[in-house]
Amino acid sequence: MATKLQKVVFFAVLKILNKAYNEFIMEMLQKGASPFRCSNSIFKEEYMGEKRYIISDASRMLNVESHVLRYWEEELEIKIPRNEMGHRYYTEGNIESLRKVRDLKKQGYSLKAIKNMVNPKKATRENKESNERLTVRQPISLMEVREKKAGVENCYQEVPEAMSGSVQSVVQNMTQSNGQNAESTGLKLEQFQNLMNKVVSKALKESTTNLGKELSDNVSENVLKGMNYMMRVQDEKEEERYRKLDELMRNKQKLSRREKRKKAKAEKLLLKNKKKGMAHFGKKPQTT
Repeated sequence: MATKLQKVVFFAVLKILNKAYNEFIMEMLQKGASPFRCSNSIFKEEYMGEKRYIISDASRMLNVESHVLRYWEEELEIKIPRNEMGHRYYTEGNIESLRKVRDLKKQGYSLKAIKNMVNPKKATRENKESNERLTVRQPISLMEVREKKAGVENCYQEVPEAMSGSVQSVVQNMTQSNGQNAESTGLKLEQFQNLMNKVVSKALKESTTNLGKELSDNVSENVLKGMNYMMRVQDEKEEERYRKLDELMRNKQKLSRREKRKKAKAEKLLLKNKKKGMAHFGKKPQTT
């Protein structure tokens, strides 16, 4: 009778466990995740025809470190999906986007410039801040340009004055040599002087305009080059910081696993000793 009752209870429990297992499988499939997880380093899920890669596989495919991928994700605001356990997984589209980022980095582009290419709308705020920094530095350069222009203007202003003096001396000489044609000659020379003044003024304007434009272009180019260099240096520093942080987290995880293994081993040894003690205590003394 007891054996039959045990069988009934066993099959009832087995039925309940089977039902719970089936419900668990259906729930995992509805969430879009695979209920069977693989502990190998190469892990690839395929759900509804979509391939998914964990971060170690994506790192190996792109030939970059895992901490660099996490840094790019944060700086470029790339939306990387996560599974039900909160772990990142990468689709083919994510891999292709990160491959483009990697190629642009190799060509010397900073992450700020890459963000403008990948997400131009999201980078509007950063562009405004960059423009504000440029406007802070540009007045100094424009002041230098104005000083150079003022120097050129002073230089060219002396030319008409010198020409005016030479013309006056010529007029005086001509009036002394020939008094009858003094008035007509003076009129012609005055017209010639006005013409030369116009030519010099026109040349002055063209020269100062070209000079100012050239100086402004050079200043802007140097400022942009300097900012690009500073951003690249900052990117490298941030990548190094992420690398150290990633290494620290990995070491902490390894240490935690070691401590858990030691604790489990100690508990197992304690339990074993406890069982031995109980077995020894339960033995009856032999009588001869």
